[in-house]
This record gives sequence, structure tokens and C-alpha cells, in this order.
Amino acid sequence: MIEELATFAKAQGWNLYDLAIIHGGKAESAYLQDCNKCNNSYSVAKALTMTAIGMLRDEGRLDLDDRVADILRDQLPPAHDRRWDRVTVHHALSHTTGLAEGLMDIDVDDVTEYGTRDYLHYVLRHSLPFDPGERYVYTDAAYYILSRVVSALTGQTLAAFLTRRLFAPLGFTEMAWSSCPMGYTIGATGLYIKASDMVKLAWLYRGGGTWAGERLLSREWVDLVRARRYELAPTGLGDWQGKGGMYGQMMAFSPSLDLAIAWHGFQRKADFRPLLTFAGQLAGAS
Repeated sequence: MIEELATFAKAQGWNLYDLAIIHGGKAESAYLQDCNKCNNSYSVAKALTMTAIGMLRDEGRLDLDDRVADILRDQLPPAHDRRWDRVTVHHALSHTTGLAEGLMDIDVDDVTEYGTRDYLHYVLRHSLPFDPGERYVYTDAAYYILSRVVSALTGQTLAAFLTRRLFAPLGFTEMAWSSCPMGYTIGATGLYIKASDMVKLAWLYRGGGTWAGERLLSREWVDLVRARRYELAPTGLGDWQGKGGMYGQMMAFSPSLDLAIAWHGFQRKADFRPLLTFAGQLAGAS
């Protein structure tokens, strides 16, 4: 199946690097061109940060209605906008913090212009143009905040926490995650992994939170993620759900097809949905 998918992708002229699937529990992967073995997943990284929050919630170490200001109280600038006191973990997960669009996008920013090594203070010193929960505004800053929430509650970086709790159980091979100058995982982007590992997270959610018979996430959390669209959203094709990155990266799954797929590439404004459609046709025919 992977060879047919690779042939199809190449025929479309897409600039894809690597491709991986899990179908019926069988994993396959392929590189479509010479490239790095691990590639930037861009915003697909947010789905892993969201998963770390789910693990802490499952353990009772946080509630989605917990206020970020209470968790990060020692980090708040003295003169911060008092709207920050009402921002919850749910607001960060759902991009409804009240922040303006585009804040702290390290993939395009010149970070030397932040004027500080302390990225959390850089974010929290911004005034909020909207009330928390008032409107959806997609921003990487919200997921850097969530990374810092994980660190505050666990005493570890987000990457270190997930290495033990997620990457090792899923059998990840290589990975690296960008960090801020103070050593905290960015959380929103900058995750370098293989498609053959990225697809495992899609399979974990397809399976309701279990991997190889081991429960890593509660079914309640998986259902909550789907209901609230915490970084996993319908694609408009059957029951396919997934998370994409800014240059065409994708991690997606279809419960009805018993199929998960992931890929890396670098292409602006590409519509890769035909690849999901073709994968579904192959899965349905097998």
C-alpha cells in the first residue's frame, strides 16, 4: 500500500519528503526523495503538546478550567493585563486566550527582536485585545504557554516529559524539539521527527488512547479532544480527522478505515486531500 501511495503522491508533483501509514495495525513508511531523516512538523507539534495536557488531566494534576495565572503565578510580570488572570488551560488549548494573531511565531519571526531571552514574559507582557473565550485567534504563543504549564506541574521540559510518557511507549526512534533561550520546549512548532513516528500519534487517537494494548490516554480525553477540536479537526472527507502544518505536513486518521497516515513536505497552499481519498480507496479495497 505504501508504494502505491508514494507513486500517487509523486504523480501529483507534490514536494513531499516522507510518508507513513498504519493500516489494521501494520506500519509502512517510505521516503519520497532525498531528505533529512527527521523533518520539521511545524504545527503538528501542537497535537503532542495537547496530548501532554491530556495526560496531566487524566492523572488529576490539572483541570481544563484551571487558570494559567494560578499555575504560572511566579512568572507573571507585575504590570500584566488583568485579563490574563482569567485565561484558562482550555482557552490556551482552543486558541481563545484573547491574544492577537501571529504572536511568537518562531518559524517566521526574527526572535532577536523579542528583546528578551524570557519568552514567557515576552508573551505575558502583551495586552489582550479580546476577553478570554471571546473569539478564536490561532497563535503559537498559546501553545508555548501550555509547554510552560507542563514544566510548572512536572518540573521537566515538555520534551522530557513526553519522551518518557509518550515517545518511549510509542517506540519513537529519533526526535528533537526546538526550545527557547531558557531551555523550555517551544510546544507550538519546531518538532523534528520521522513520519513513521508521527503517524503513531494518529494511530493512538484512532484507537481511543491505547497503543499495543497499553492505555496511554483515557477514552474520556480522546472523546473530549474530538468534541472540542483541540488540534484534531475534521478534514471534510468522511471521518478523517487530523492536524496539519504550515507547509503541508499532516497527521490524520480514519476510524472507519482503520487507517492512520502522516507525511512531511514543504509546499505552500497545497491541497493534499486527494492523498487521503486515495489512501481510503486503497484501504477499502484491501
